[in-house]
Amino acid sequence: MTKKEKTSKKKKDEKEPVKKVPYFKLYRFASKADWLLIAFGWLSAIIVGVSQPAMVIFFGNSVNDFTSAGKFQACFPGDAEALIKFANQTGSADDISDYCLLTLSTLTDREKDLFAGGSGASTSGTMMDNIWWFIGIGVIVWLAGWIQTATLMYSADRQVNFLRATYFS
Repeated sequence: MTKKEKTSKKKKDEKEPVKKVPYFKLYRFASKADWLLIAFGWLSAIIVGVSQPAMVIFFGNSVNDFTSAGKFQACFPGDAEALIKFANQTGSADDISDYCLLTLSTLTDREKDLFAGGSGASTSGTMMDNIWWFIGIGVIVWLAGWIQTATLMYSADRQVNFLRATYFS
């Protein structure tokens, strides 16, 4: 095989690089109305995306409330007055185990209010707050997801119809 044949064979084997189209060039058939639909679709997609971290925050709050509610069952089973006295540091620690002393000495102000009834809060009340947040976020995500899908699909349909009309005319 000659040198000339080798170079011509290499050229045949090499493929031409694929031309890449810039992202916004994909929307060249979009009208102003389509761009408005696309903007609403993107905004809705952002709302759907932000909902996941928000759900994690409220789920963490729910887990914390469950944990706080069960924290004192071993120390004061059914004896809320002893908990209130100890939380307000007016009770004695003689009849309390080391585990309970450690648990009760690390109470946050929120836990003191929650279990001592200082602000009228209760475990079921704080859980209901979190449940309502979950429901609200769920409704918003459903609505934003529907808007996202509807606007982007409608815009794509309009652009494809315009492309077909242009191509076949």
